[in-house]
Amino acid sequence: MISAKALGAMPHFVLHAAGSRALDRALTQAELPHRFINQRDGYIPENSLATFVSSAARSVGCENIGVMWAPSLTVADYGAWGRYVLSAPTLGTALRRSERAMPFHSSTDKATLNVVGAKAFMRYQFSLPDHRAYTDIAFLAIGAVLSIFRFYLGSTWSPDTIWVDRPQPPHGENVEATFGCRCHWNSHHLAIEFATELLQTEIPALDRVSPATMQDIARERQSGPPKTFAGRAEAVIRSQIDENRLSIERAAMILDTGVRTMQRRLAVENTNFRSLTNRILIDRAKELILQKQYTITQLASHLGYDSSNNFTRAFKEQTGLTPTQFWKLQQD
Repeated sequence: MISAKALGAMPHFVLHAAGSRALDRALTQAELPHRFINQRDGYIPENSLATFVSSAARSVGCENIGVMWAPSLTVADYGAWGRYVLSAPTLGTALRRSERAMPFHSSTDKATLNVVGAKAFMRYQFSLPDHRAYTDIAFLAIGAVLSIFRFYLGSTWSPDTIWVDRPQPPHGENVEATFGCRCHWNSHHLAIEFATELLQTEIPALDRVSPATMQDIARERQSGPPKTFAGRAEAVIRSQIDENRLSIERAAMILDTGVRTMQRRLAVENTNFRSLTNRILIDRAKELILQKQYTITQLASHLGYDSSNNFTRAFKEQTGLTPTQFWKLQQD
């Protein structure tokens, strides 16, 4: 799972470049709620991010959409996570902070700063290197990481070399022109190479941002992305329920696995798709009941039940109470 803030301005770009239908199609294919057009809270499967990028590229008709988007990405859009990184006193500290705080941004991606004599390398590892959109994802990651460097070194600064763990794409010279440096293709890793001495560069006095701590990130992003497979499945189910698109097949696809494999992995954690779904539906029902603005029939419809009787029966099986009894109990 990765922070939904990683989408940055990409939804708005698709909207303006290809129209609302293209954006709707990209969000739907990626199983992303439409509220992410303006509000990007919580975590999404990294497969959803990659699928959104792939669908957007087809809609816009751009072979290297990652290169097009990369210059506009900035960790300043990442909320407390970005403020924590960009309020560091030096570039080196900022990069180390991004390395240390990565678990609050993604459950599987890794950022690593390596210093080898006079040269330093900021590496980024994305968890789905075999996804069809990986090349675009790689360029997006480079763009986001470069925004840290350019905050300290100026908007025109360029690295010595960018190492890309993919073959050179068509029009590779455009990639080098965008990033302002040569690219080393077919590398073993994705990295930005630069002079070690730059790590001591201090934060520009005029560009200081409000300080943030790891605790600020934890509060903003709760405890970080789900650490277990069941937790990731639960996040997908919640999103599907919000969009009225509950489907075990789609859930498995967005988790980059098959239905049977997903059920086996859930069984290892002593649960299954139906149990998770039932619990999440009833938890959501409890929250909505306490708002006191929906009838039982409206709740049943919103949560995808065929009838209010089926909803009441499911609620009682989970809680031992009918929805009405539950509401009355909360008033005592």
